[in-house]
This record gives sequence, C-alpha cells and structure tokens, in this order.
Amino acid sequence: MGMNTDRLHKAVPRTRNLSLWLPLWLSLVTAMPAQVVAQLAAQVAAQAPIAAPADNAPRPTAPLNSDRIRAAFGSYGVDVLRQDAERRVSNLYSETAGSRICRTLAISQFSNPVPEPLSNAHRRILEGGSIGITLREEGWRISKTPLFTGQIPNGIGFKKIARLSRQDGRELALVMYDLSVERAGLEYRYVTITEIYHPDYLSYDEVTSIYGSPPARADDEARISSLLSKARDLINQPELAQPETP
Repeated sequence: MGMNTDRLHKAVPRTRNLSLWLPLWLSLVTAMPAQVVAQLAAQVAAQAPIAAPADNAPRPTAPLNSDRIRAAFGSYGVDVLRQDAERRVSNLYSETAGSRICRTLAISQFSNPVPEPLSNAHRRILEGGSIGITLREEGWRISKTPLFTGQIPNGIGFKKIARLSRQDGRELALVMYDLSVERAGLEYRYVTITEIYHPDYLSYDEVTSIYGSPPARADDEARISSLLSKARDLINQPELAQPETP
C-alpha cells in the first residue's frame, strides 16, 4: 500500500530549527518506498519558480534572411549600394528572368570599434560578403535582439530596386534589431540592422510573427527615431540603385 504524502507533510513540524525535526524526516524518507520519494521530489520541483524571459531578450535566429529569400524565390544575392567604415546599405535580392528584385533593403550600422575577434569576418563583409552567411561560415552563433517592428510608406528609390510600379501604394514592413554573435564563450554585439521588406516577400504580420512586437524602451527611443528617419530618407532617393559617388 502506498504512503499518503499529504499526511507525511502534516506530520513534519513547521519550525525553523532544522535540528529538531531533520532526524525524524530523514528516518521517514529512508523508510519510504522509492516511488513515494520520487513523488515528493516531483511535487517540490513543480513548485519551484521558473524565470520568465526578459523583454527584448536576444533570440537565436531561425533561418537567416538570406536562407529565407533563397527558399521563397529560388535564388539570393547581395548588392552593396552604400558603404563606409560604420555603415552599409545592401540590396538583398532574388533573380527572376535575369532581373534582380530587391527582397530586403538592409541598413547596417556596425559597432565602433569592431571587436578584434570579429576582424576577419568584418573584412570579408566589407568586401561584399553577406553578413549572416559570413558570420556563420566563420563559426559564430547569431542572435538578434529586436528593437522595433513597424511599417513605412513606400518610396521611389525602393520601388525601383524592388521592381514595383509607381502606383503601388502598399506600405513596407520593417524590423530593427541588434545582432550579436557568440563563439567559444565569447559574445559581442556586432551590428544594428534595419531590414525593409518587399511587400510580396514579408508583410507586417509575418514580420511580427518572426520577431514579435518589442516593447517600447525609453533608452532606445532616440536611436529608433534616428534609424527610422534614415530609412525613410533612403527609400525615397531616386538614385538609390546607383553606387554612391565617393
């Protein structure tokens, strides 16, 4: 016959002086069947608090954006449209009938200075490499901390590289996030990226299903506002598809 664990709990005196009841408790546990001991352990474990994930917590990336574009459209490539020591603007495209169609306009703001262990990957990226693919090839584990998801009106510059008509009035979904990397116990924040999506690629609802809806944080408001202003200005530049003149 099994032991009633409720009675056992009631039999143990509620006192802060462990020396008074610990010997009794140990003797009772020793005499109990293993099944009852396991039951008590499970009850204790079930009552242990579980920490909830923090808001804006870094999350390991699912497929990279490059992987997702290739899976959706059958091809993927990168055109670097603007670049200096701290910023890069890239057209992440797929090809259809020989035409490059921008699926994501990525605005990348690199950490300054770039951590030394990332120097080789960073050099390859500045030479035109895809950020996510290059970091993965270098053995870095990628995580993203979402800052903001939203929508902005389309602009003439984006319509050109996305092969959209001037009459297309659909808004563009976007996300901003901090990208961090980890390898061999070393972790660094590498770059802040704003991604603006072709409306036939990712909608706002699809973006929030991937990144959630990050809660507003006062210490990020100025940075988000500045990044949004730069994004709006960029997609409205008619010469966006042209290489920037030094």
